[in-house]
Amino acid sequence: MIFWEVFGAIFGLMIIGAWYMETYLDTTFSSNSRIITSRMSSSARSQATTRPLVGLGFFICSLGEAIYELSSYYIVTGILIVAGLLCFLVAAIYHFFPLPVPRWADARYQYMKRHGMLDENGDPINVDEEADPPR
Repeated sequence: MIFWEVFGAIFGLMIIGAWYMETYLDTTFSSNSRIITSRMSSSARSQATTRPLVGLGFFICSLGEAIYELSSYYIVTGILIVAGLLCFLVAAIYHFFPLPVPRWADARYQYMKRHGMLDENGDPINVDEEADPPR
């Protein structure tokens, strides 16, 4: 039955869409999502990579299963399923180990980039250093 494959693909795209909105947009939903995600997750750094990888894993595995249901391309199905499972594996590694998060996936860094809170090197501006000294 193709229902579960379509459901899994839509679910994966919804996870990726929510992560994209949280990371790259300044809408009301995005700001609320950033607040809720930071309070609910154990590590905001791991959430930056775990969510898109899990969504991608759902989408790729569902796509592989849909191709298997609609035709008998076993090699394509196998490649897609293995790629989806690798996404889940990499997401688990990023979630449980203290690996650095790439800047393109970090919602905090992207927010600071959009609002001019970074210096020339891409590091956060320290407000205390930039302030005028007392006279």
